[in-house]
Amino acid sequence: MAFSASKFNKGSKFTFKTPDNFQYNTLDVLYSQYGNEVVFPVKALYLNDKGKFGTHPVVVTDKELVDLPKHMTETVREMMTDDEAVDAINNGKVGFTVYQYIDSKYKRTCYSVTWVDVQ
Repeated sequence: MAFSASKFNKGSKFTFKTPDNFQYNTLDVLYSQYGNEVVFPVKALYLNDKGKFGTHPVVVTDKELVDLPKHMTETVREMMTDDEAVDAINNGKVGFTVYQYIDSKYKRTCYSVTWVDVQ
C-alpha cells in the first residue's frame, strides 16, 4: 500500500463555494420549522475555532450555515479528512436530518443530526 501524503494537505476539498450572504442557523430552529423528516443537503463542512466555547462543527447546506453540537466535532473532522466522504458531499450524496433528545445529565432538550445517504 502506497503512502498518500495528500491527506495532510490543508484547505477545503469541498467544491461548493459558500455565498457571503449565508446566515447561521441552529438545529433547534430547523427542528421547530421542519421537524425530523426533512433531509437537508450537505454542501460542505468546517470547524469554527472562533466560537465562544471553543471549536465546534458547522455544516453548510444549500441555503445556510448550521451550527452542530460540540460532541460532533470529531465526527466532522473525520468526514472532512475522508476522501470518500468529501467526494460524496461534493456529488450531492450526503444529507442530514435533525432529531431531538433529552440530555441525561442536565435534563434539557437538545438537538443533533443523523447523516443520511441521498440518492
